[in-house]
Amino acid sequence: MSKILIHLITQPHSEYDIFGQTDYSQMAKTFREKGISCPNLGNRLWFQGLISEISCPQNELAYFSEAMTKEYINENFDMIIAPMANIFHAAFKSILLRLAGRFEGIRIPVYVIACGVQADSYSEMDELCKTIKGPATAFMRNVYETGGEFALRGYFSKEFFDRMGFPSAVVTGCPSLYQLGRNLQVPQEKCAELTFRPLINGNLERYQQPAKRYATAEFFDQERFFHILHDPAHSVDISQLVRTWGYETTKWLLEDRVHLIPSMNDWRNYLQQGGFDFSFGSRIHGSIMPILAGIPALIDAGDSRTREMAEFFDIPMLGKQVSQSAKSLYEMYLQTDYSVFNRNYSEKFDAYERFLVQHGIVETINQDNSFFYWNEVNVQPGNHDKLKELREKFERRQLPWRSYWMLLQWKRKLAGGK
Repeated sequence: MSKILIHLITQPHSEYDIFGQTDYSQMAKTFREKGISCPNLGNRLWFQGLISEISCPQNELAYFSEAMTKEYINENFDMIIAPMANIFHAAFKSILLRLAGRFEGIRIPVYVIACGVQADSYSEMDELCKTIKGPATAFMRNVYETGGEFALRGYFSKEFFDRMGFPSAVVTGCPSLYQLGRNLQVPQEKCAELTFRPLINGNLERYQQPAKRYATAEFFDQERFFHILHDPAHSVDISQLVRTWGYETTKWLLEDRVHLIPSMNDWRNYLQQGGFDFSFGSRIHGSIMPILAGIPALIDAGDSRTREMAEFFDIPMLGKQVSQSAKSLYEMYLQTDYSVFNRNYSEKFDAYERFLVQHGIVETINQDNSFFYWNEVNVQPGNHDKLKELREKFERRQLPWRSYWMLLQWKRKLAGGK
């Protein structure tokens, strides 16, 4: 039996609370009490994947708390797994130094899994190396001194490690995509445009125009609309929505075409049962969830993290596998080809499993995901009744509200865009 410390704090109703059915109202209350906005709940997907994959009979998992001393950790655990995502980022120098101190003096191996570099583009590598070299190398060195290793999400991050002088780090991709086992495949059949139903993610304002022609299109958010959808204490009225989000986004919200589903099980079930044919957007985990639901996803990669993960897994990307001249979501859908992904997926799964086996983390990956285990879908937002009431008002006064929105835009234009 291996006693593994997961180096991440998991509190009820927090960003990484993957245990049990999500209570939306309690989550909203927690955010209010802490005075914070909703974090990126897409992060639950990669954390859930990792925990599912290492939840094997030979492992006993425990979760970190600030009360644990280094002595306690050294004496009571066999290894530490540190789930991290965008840790190598110019804004995280102080966090890197704190983590370097945290692992200094640890005498059991530390394995940092799913981590990588965050930059706006690949062209920023030189500047990033200069900006965070000191904190990054201190962190890397202290992890390696424990006898541990890094599992990276892509080859851009691998280049960073090589340039920092730590070439043994292994590219394994993200655990989020391995949690349904070795045989994941994405269907290649195409539907007719008459029945085509897309979903979008990322930036609703950016993508709602190409999605507008499809009346059944829906948007899946990961943090921006949480309080509007799920926080009963959040005051909402039509005027405020139109001023803040504009007429079209307000229309999507009130037509129940915007979703934020904190439960990973509910999110996947909703996609599976919703008859969706295609996913498009800029969020990596907002695209991986449709893939896990059997829906082909096309990624509009806007930063290094999204791009390197899409490249590693052979997930189709706009501008690379799909022509940017496509005039509609349906045309992009027709061009989206998952043959390379399907052909190479099992090989990548095996490489990830080899990393875990080589370091004694598992004897074999757990392919029986216990987090995707019920078929009910509980996605009704906490503000459902309030939004329904606003929708009825909005529908009765739609023309006046559109006129109000156009007048507001005209006034802003006269004021110089302010």
